Order: sequence, then structure tokens, then C-alpha cells
Amino acid sequence: MKDLYTFDSTPKDALQTYEKVRRAYDAFFSKFNIPFITAEADSGGIGGDLSHEYHFITPNGEDTIISCDLCGYVTNEELARSLAGANVWEIRRKNNKLGPAVHEAYRSWLGVSSDRSLVVEAVFPKDVEMERNCSLGLRDAEANPHILKSMFPNLDLRIERPMKIFTDYWTSISLDTAASTKAQPTLPHLVQVYDYRIPQSFINDRLSSRKKWSPLYKFFKTTGLTITLSHASPDLVRIGNHDPCPKCAKPSLRVQRAIELGHTFYLGTRYSTPLNATITPKPPPKPSTDHDGDGSTNAGRPPGPETTTNNNNIPQPRGSGSSSSSSVPLQMGCHGIGISRMIAALADALSDSKGLMWPRIVAPFEVVIIANKGYEREAARVYDSLRRGGGGGGERKADDDDDDDAAATAAIDVVLDDRDKTFAWKLKDADLIGYPVKVLLGSTFKEQGKCEVAVRRLGRRESVRLEDVRRNVGQLLAEL
Repeated sequence: MKDLYTFDSTPKDALQTYEKVRRAYDAFFSKFNIPFITAEADSGGIGGDLSHEYHFITPNGEDTIISCDLCGYVTNEELARSLAGANVWEIRRKNNKLGPAVHEAYRSWLGVSSDRSLVVEAVFPKDVEMERNCSLGLRDAEANPHILKSMFPNLDLRIERPMKIFTDYWTSISLDTAASTKAQPTLPHLVQVYDYRIPQSFINDRLSSRKKWSPLYKFFKTTGLTITLSHASPDLVRIGNHDPCPKCAKPSLRVQRAIELGHTFYLGTRYSTPLNATITPKPPPKPSTDHDGDGSTNAGRPPGPETTTNNNNIPQPRGSGSSSSSSVPLQMGCHGIGISRMIAALADALSDSKGLMWPRIVAPFEVVIIANKGYEREAARVYDSLRRGGGGGGERKADDDDDDDAAATAAIDVVLDDRDKTFAWKLKDADLIGYPVKVLLGSTFKEQGKCEVAVRRLGRRESVRLEDVRRNVGQLLAEL
């Protein structure tokens, strides 16, 4: 991690510093020219009141980002909310679609705490309502484990078969022994949580016949352990594509997989207060006063009644000593970029069967020159042209724009592959390494006197005159 810690004396200054860091991170990730998202995030165990995550969008990412293209709403799944879900349960009941198999209209999710003392059963509808192109539609519902984790922080979401883990654990030890020893003072209990869409009538029916509904009821009943009902009625359904946005109410939410590469936290006094890390703020600057009415100040004059002197005989405003100022806790921020995971994410997002396709700011070189045997001198000319900058020998046109000027004069980091290998071998090696731009002097140069400029990431391959290579390469690099 590349870490950054900030310290300010006031919340206002700390928030301004936080925004400066956010802008710097946005600018940094923008330079890679691949899709990234800055999302509001849950501060989690780090603490604090405000945090943002910085993600590259990739189908192989381990995080889920929820965004709305219409209003700019972006957040991670832990904080995401939607407006999906009028009471589909009642819609189905009114349409007589439930029938006798009422239990088939809901799903349950099970979770176990890390100490195996708690089982959470979340009950939610099988379908939820959404709007798609202004018409009512239904989609399959999945449980949102992050909501349950926020309700029960001790839940272990890594367990794939929680019911088996729980029953195996408690059947392997004696409950009487666990109750009488300090090794396991907390006996297990089951908490049932119902989604807000589920009608109270169904909850009452289910509670009156728990043996029929709950997969763990038999275990709890035979052991005499506790079953409780959570009084909370949260939205337990995971957000889906085209759910209504909580900000603009349009059916435009989009769910994307991403990998987190950076995080910024505004911590406030989360750590400074318990650590007694304080600062004595500077007093506000006192405006200069024109005592003589001649436009001059008292600078350089002997101390007057408004000033005093310190031990070094330097005039200071009265009341500016530290004894009259109170200490305040530091306002803190912590920020970080995952350098190693960023390289892995770029390699994952920008690669194909031939090899890597590095962004120009990461690549070992921006351009590689590969020449067939017999064209070493011409390859050296191209290398010198790219390395030195300038116009590359071509005549300037009167209507060239500023972008062309920049492309023609910007510095280019170039390497000439002069190893004693075949032309085909060098091509494959260049693709494997992932140079952004390849300049080739091969069959096209032999037949037409033109270089081939290839950019695999853009799917471009152009034949360019020798004197125009510098300008063409500069323009292509500007797109990377």
C-alpha cells in the first residue's frame, strides 16, 4: 500500500484536505484510461464518518458497485439502497397466484456467527417488483448479506454451508458442559429476520408452526434453546439491474463487478481522542493597524500597548501565547492506493491471448521498434526521430491543430529491439510484454517504403511514411 495520513486542526480544514486527496486520486486513476468508479463506501472497522473507494471495473472483481448513469449515484453494495419492491407478495395474493403453497413464494438465507453461538435466518420474497421501461416487471430476489452483517456484526459470511457447520459444531459438544464452563458461556440461539415486504399475517402463520417452516427448528426445540424474532424489518433483497435509483427514482441502477484499488477515509477524532493526540490551533492573523494615519503599519517599531515580547525579544500580539489557547483533538484522515493489486488489476483488465496491453504510464516503454534484417539503419532513424521529438522531418500543414503540435513535440519513451532474434519472434515477445505501440519495418516497408504502426489495445494497424511516424505515434499515444 502507498499510504497517506493527514492531520488538521478543524473539521472544516480536514474536509478540505479530504477533498484535495479525492481529486488527486481521481486524477491519478484517470491517467490509466480505463473505466474506474469512485464510490461512497462503508468505513467498516477503520471508523470515521466518510469514506470513498476507487475501483477499476472488471468482471473478475471481488467487489460489487451500484451506480446510476442518469444522476451520478455511485456506492458500493454495503451502502447501496434501491426503491425496488412494492409488496409483490400482496400482488400475487390478490391475483390468486399464491394458492396453497404459500411457502414457495419466499426464500430463506442462513448465516452463522464466528463463535457459532448465533444462527440468523433471513426470510424474503422469491420475487421483487421493478420497473423496466415504465412497465411493471418481476425479477428473482437474492439476499443481501451486507445488510445482515450490519445488523449482526459477528456473522461469518465466508461459510458456504452454515446449517451443517452449526449443527456439527453443537452436536460434537455437550450443551450442558458448554453452559457450565467458561469455554463457551453463550448458548446458541436462532434469530429470524423478515423482509419488510412480507405481510404480518404470513409471519404470524409461520411463527405458529415453526417446525414446518424453519430448517433449524427441530434442533432448537429438542435442545430447548432460544428462538427470537427480530423487530427490525429491513430490505433484505440484493439490488439488481434496472432497480429504481434512490436518488432520482428512475429504473436505472446498474450492478457491476469491480476491484478496489484505493480508499480514502475521513477519520475525524476517531483515533486522536482516545490517544490524546491534540494540537493548539494558531490564533487567527490580526489585521495590521495604521496608527499614524499615514498608510504605514507598526512593523519594526517598539512594542506598544497592543503587543508584548517573547524570550527572544520578538513582538507578539497580546493573548497569542499558548497558555491562552486550548488544545483540540487532531482531525485525521488516512488514504491508500494498493500498488501491487493495481498492477494485477491492470494485467487482468488489459490482456488477451497474445499477452498484456499496458497503459502508457505503466508500460516499460511506450513504443517498441522492430525491424527486419537489412533495415537496421532505417530503424535507427525512426528511433532517433521518436526519441528526440520535433516534427519528425515532415512538412507542417497550415491547418494543423494544437493537438497535432503536442503530439509532434511530446517526449516519447521508446526502445529499439536489436536483439539477434527473428522478426516473428520479436513480434510475439512484444505482444507478450505489452508495449502500447509497435513500429514495424517489415514486408510493408520493403514493398512500399512505409512503416506499420500497430496498437493492439485499439485494434489499429496503419501504414505510415517514415517522415510521418513521429506525428502518427504521438497521436496514437494520446488515445491511450
